[in-house]
Amino acid sequence: PYVDAVSNEPLMAQLPAAGKIVKTQEAPLGYTLFKLSNGAQVYYKQTDFNPDEVIMSATSKGGKSLYPESENVSLKVINDVMSLGGVGSFNTSELRKVLAGKNVYVSTSVGMFSEDMSARSTPKDIETMFQLNYLYFTAIRTDNDAFESWKVREKAAVANRESDPMNAFQDSLKLTIYSNGAKRLESLSSADIDAVDYNRVLDIAKERFSNAGDFTFFITGAVDQQTIRPLIEQYIASLPATKKREKADTNVIDFAKGQNIKVFDRQMEVPMATILFFDYAKGQYNLKNKLSFDLALNALSVVLLEEIREKEGGTYSIGAYGTLDCNPYPRVEEYMQIIYQTNPDRYEDLNGKIQAIVADFAKNGPSEENLAKGKEYMLKKFNENIRENYFWANNLEKLVETGVDMTSGYEATLKRITVEDVRDIFAGMLKQGNHAETIMVGKK
Repeated sequence: PYVDAVSNEPLMAQLPAAGKIVKTQEAPLGYTLFKLSNGAQVYYKQTDFNPDEVIMSATSKGGKSLYPESENVSLKVINDVMSLGGVGSFNTSELRKVLAGKNVYVSTSVGMFSEDMSARSTPKDIETMFQLNYLYFTAIRTDNDAFESWKVREKAAVANRESDPMNAFQDSLKLTIYSNGAKRLESLSSADIDAVDYNRVLDIAKERFSNAGDFTFFITGAVDQQTIRPLIEQYIASLPATKKREKADTNVIDFAKGQNIKVFDRQMEVPMATILFFDYAKGQYNLKNKLSFDLALNALSVVLLEEIREKEGGTYSIGAYGTLDCNPYPRVEEYMQIIYQTNPDRYEDLNGKIQAIVADFAKNGPSEENLAKGKEYMLKKFNENIRENYFWANNLEKLVETGVDMTSGYEATLKRITVEDVRDIFAGMLKQGNHAETIMVGKK
């Protein structure tokens, strides 16, 4: 019988010349900061939440925003295509054999405003994780056969997507809620796939990860400082780097201001109307505002479910979703979307009812009961999250980016929030007057 062999070949035949940790200092949230000889910074925290987990991430400002719209096709596919060829000496199937029996995962991606790496392993396989990270930064491979087979698979996936009415809805939504840059978010088309220049995609990917000095790394989990320091010097301080520091260009994409409403028909086997309301505003990033905004959406969702689903029987599912966040810092935005589906002959009536519920919430805020339930739910989640490595890593990354601590004083801040606080932040968002609607009406 066929056996997929395990490879004995080492992931890295030759190790890079190690760099140095040049400075060690205390950092917030129980982390230690290592400054490296190549300019990279590493935040590290040993935890006992999970004896089998070490997580690592890295981020650098820039991303797709630094490339013109003429590079759109390459930018759309970069996260699917850049790792198709494997790394170092190994294509993807050979890499699977080398990693067989190891519990390790490393992935790189290029976002709109940053390039990022995400990884996890067990303490036993931590060196493999560091080696893989080194290779993803320095040695992604070209594999034309893998690229050609990706094109075939992707064309089939695109054909499926294009026949799905929700794909048309998503494309229309992007054009409605963004004032500029919507083109950067367009779905991939069959013509795009034919136009992909594989070498150009790899060039952009290599460029984004060519300067480790502009990256900040975060390592959290079951590993002590004695173990981690030599690994950091061997595999992170040794990464190629320059003195160049980049910033994202936030002008490439922004939400539309004012009122924007788009209604369109779409042929369907079973006609259905899909409705999305979108409201956004500029905000201020601090713990009280973020918690107040989350509580507003939580309480509003309860009312929408009671009124539109339970009383009206108008839809199976409805809620208010969104966040107050940096996009990226110092641009702070609060946004809300309310999405639901209903019969085409009911959406106009239900839209009116939803608008009345939203207006009433902006005037009166949540009930004391719904606010209390929201606080109870959020505190329960918080107490679960503080036993997770990802929670600490994500919160520290935000703190490093913004200078705002979203962890310390969480419970006390949450308890102090009043009905008026929740009402005011919600009403303040609506007052800025940026409202969009996308409505797709199904027809036989």
